[in-house]
Amino acid sequence: MTAATSPKLYVDEMWSVFNEPGPLVIEVRSIWPKDITPIQRTLSRCFDSEHYYDLAAFRLAVEAYVTEMNQRGYNMYATLNPLRSGLSQSHCAVDKDVTCRRRLLIDIDRDQGKEHPASDAQIQAAWVLADQINRYFNDLGWPNPVRVMSGNGYHLVYPLDDLPNTDEVTHAVRELLRNLKEKFSGNGLSVDTSVSNASRVTKLPGTLARRGIEIENHPYRVARIYE
Repeated sequence: MTAATSPKLYVDEMWSVFNEPGPLVIEVRSIWPKDITPIQRTLSRCFDSEHYYDLAAFRLAVEAYVTEMNQRGYNMYATLNPLRSGLSQSHCAVDKDVTCRRRLLIDIDRDQGKEHPASDAQIQAAWVLADQINRYFNDLGWPNPVRVMSGNGYHLVYPLDDLPNTDEVTHAVRELLRNLKEKFSGNGLSVDTSVSNASRVTKLPGTLARRGIEIENHPYRVARIYE
């Protein structure tokens, strides 16, 4: 895929996930696709909304950076939960930097065959599994999540009530993901149990996801929000 054929990006969709009305500190992480050479190092950039005139200016700065880095070839991620203020601009977040648990990520992806992007059939199968999990959570009284087609699967991002960033909460999230994997995984798809840590990064909606090598019927896709 060349610059001339690069698809349109929709980076403003990221605010459907990061929809804080007030102050926000977020790390945007640019990760080079491991199958594309020459390999470039991972880059971190922290943005603090308190350093901008208003929330609109903050969002425009983040969107401009995300667009630039994605167009340069990086896959774009951001920290799922809010970070403490005072971090250096190039800081790579760790769990102790997280102020609270504001979101729960459920990542549905393929078990194997990741040397190429997912096929349309695999994306559709991930949608079906995501819908089953969402209905299960609805029956338990949970609100609807933000649903993201990640480029190779589906993410469900559920709001949390700013839970404390403690070992106990991390353990509860880990056990929840393990239970979901046991209950719902199958047909070559599974729930990723490795996303339980507080400083986890998530794929940014509206950016091009590059995993593996593109071949016919296995294209790179722009991650999108879907209702």
